[in-house]
Amino acid sequence: MSKTRILVVDDERGIRTLSSDLLRRAGYEVVTAASGPEALARFAETEFDIVLSDIKMPEMDGIELCKQIHAQQPEQIVILVTGYPSLETAVQGMKEGARDYVTKPFTPDEMRLVIARALKERQLQDDN
Repeated sequence: MSKTRILVVDDERGIRTLSSDLLRRAGYEVVTAASGPEALARFAETEFDIVLSDIKMPEMDGIELCKQIHAQQPEQIVILVTGYPSLETAVQGMKEGARDYVTKPFTPDEMRLVIARALKERQLQDDN
């Protein structure tokens, strides 16, 4: 079985590095992107099990990225991350197909739990 591949999208290098290091230590294969357009390019090149994207980014925010990814691949798991949590943003993200929502700052345990939960849901869907 191949490793779970995660695309981490965040315009802040520190958060991108922190997230990718955390996920690599948890045993995942990680690819990073610094923007929505870069993420779409990576998405076109490779299949990912999960896309983990910041919401607030210049050029293209995470909600628009989620929308564009789901236009290409409706079953793709997208998890949105934000430092500016609001019910409106969460609802908007879910309407565009986001599977979950994580607020910064997050603990390593929170991130691992969200990823594991999304993968378990996907497995249950695949089994049915």
